[in-house]
Amino acid sequence: MNGAQAQAYARELGTYARLHVTRAVLGIAGAFVLVATAAVLGGSARTGEHITGLLRATMVAAPLAAGLYAWGVKPFERFARLLMLVGLVSFVTTLAESGDATLYSVGRAAGWTLEILLVILLLAFPDGPLRAAADRRLAGAMAAVVGVFYLPTLLLTESFQVPSPYTSCTHDCPRNVFFASGHELAFAKSGFLGVGSVLVFTVMCLVLVRLRERITLASAVQRQALVPVLLIGVVREALVGSLIVARQAGAAEAVVEAGATLIAWATPAIAIAFLVGLVRMRLAAERSLRTLAASVRSATGLPALQRTVAEALDDATLRLAVLSLPADPIAGPWLDVHLEPTQTPSATTQRCVQLVRDGRGQAVGALTADAALADRPELLEAAAALVAIALENRRLEAEAAAAAVAVRESRARIAATADTERRRIERDLHDGAQQRLVALRIELSLVHDMLNDDPAGATARIRELEASAEEALEELRALAHGVRPPLLADRGLVEALHSAMARSGLPVKMTDESVGRYPPEIESAIYFCILEALQNVAKHASGARHVRVRVDGDTRGEVWFDVRDDGSGAADDAALEGGAGMTNMRDRLAAIDGVLHVVSHPGVGTCVFGRAPVPMGPPQRSQRAG
Repeated sequence: MNGAQAQAYARELGTYARLHVTRAVLGIAGAFVLVATAAVLGGSARTGEHITGLLRATMVAAPLAAGLYAWGVKPFERFARLLMLVGLVSFVTTLAESGDATLYSVGRAAGWTLEILLVILLLAFPDGPLRAAADRRLAGAMAAVVGVFYLPTLLLTESFQVPSPYTSCTHDCPRNVFFASGHELAFAKSGFLGVGSVLVFTVMCLVLVRLRERITLASAVQRQALVPVLLIGVVREALVGSLIVARQAGAAEAVVEAGATLIAWATPAIAIAFLVGLVRMRLAAERSLRTLAASVRSATGLPALQRTVAEALDDATLRLAVLSLPADPIAGPWLDVHLEPTQTPSATTQRCVQLVRDGRGQAVGALTADAALADRPELLEAAAALVAIALENRRLEAEAAAAAVAVRESRARIAATADTERRRIERDLHDGAQQRLVALRIELSLVHDMLNDDPAGATARIRELEASAEEALEELRALAHGVRPPLLADRGLVEALHSAMARSGLPVKMTDESVGRYPPEIESAIYFCILEALQNVAKHASGARHVRVRVDGDTRGEVWFDVRDDGSGAADDAALEGGAGMTNMRDRLAAIDGVLHVVSHPGVGTCVFGRAPVPMGPPQRSQRAG
């Protein structure tokens, strides 16, 4: 049953109830026809008593009506058959109103059978089978009492005991056709029937105790059906006990006759109580599901959902468990409503389990409830379907919340990426184009000094610097488009470094060993780190006359470099760590899991050393320009 079916089931329960009430009314009419037919066949032992005819018709009509109502309604089919059987046996008992000895004897014998069926009916309500061992023992006890203390009197007594709930005859009644002995034993009537009456009363009291116990443990829906039955049952057994006491005390015949008549009326009243109970059960189920359907929408969180279902089904012991992921419902893993590990839900004599399945039929949870609710499987299925809707809504809400978080995180990453890219461009400008422009400024200063002494040479040098300015402009354009310097992208790290150092205006000697082509981010990071280090030498290494650059790509999956100068060095390491250039170099290498070290000694110079991991494999040699 899916969620839509569950809601439809809740709406249609009232309609079903009305349809079956109509069927029950038709059954009552049919029962009156049966009783009228019996009266025609047998002839009335006592004529002119319309109340007696109404009583006998009601005794037949009430169980038939209840049976017709329950017929075809799950899970009442088996109980409906019991009700129909009681109605048929009640019809047989109406033969006790006949003046024919055979019909009268059959009707009186059927009355004892009816007592057994009434016990079974009370204990089997509402679904039919006698599931509990105590119920089966009580039904067996009643059958044993009738078999031991009542059936023998059919053969040992000449006449039946009167007054009786099953006949209005009190004087000159037809004889017992089953009497087989020529001499009636007085003990048979007084002893067997007296002891049997007491035992019947005792068994019926135990049956009522059992019903009271079931009501205490029942759900709200079952309680709607059991309470009317228990009330009428208590009244009937109180009348039975009063009749037994009246007989043993030798009360007046009118008193005993009145007690027997009241018991006779109480018998169809029990069937009517069954009918009322069944109608109330279905209407209570409808209310429970409507309440549950309305409450599930507003339940926030699994604990609230569990509490809502428990209140709707009136089962404080109900527990909801969920599967933490699509898994085997037997193996789990199962979590309780607080998302703590819990045992795999399993049915016992006291508990029943209803799996909760999603729209694809996969188990996503389970309801563990009181075993009394197992009598209403369609109610549990409908509740489970509504819970499945709530769990699905909860999953969708969680996914929506996670998606919202992902969007916020994505926006934050985009903003961070944009900021990182801005910083990268700043570093590239600082380490690349700016370094070229600094060198160009130095060259222009030198050319200015040459103008007076060597105008022709200064002019030639200016033209060379025009080419350098054009290269700086191209690099700026490349950076503006977010790409690496063209020579670095086309020819590799070594060629790009040689070209950059040739234009630096510093006395730089470069050596390289086993340097190949690497991923763009690695080549860019090393390239700009070396340019930054050279720019720092030009700006801060006073007295430096020589600069050495070495790049080495070894076979252990790393490429490393160092930039050394013979300047004055620095005595304070903090002075080397706080500059923007050093920060840029560290950020570049950290982005590719590399590291940077700076060592400086006064009077010796400064060494910038860096290394970064590279993919393993044979190095691809950089191409040296011809």
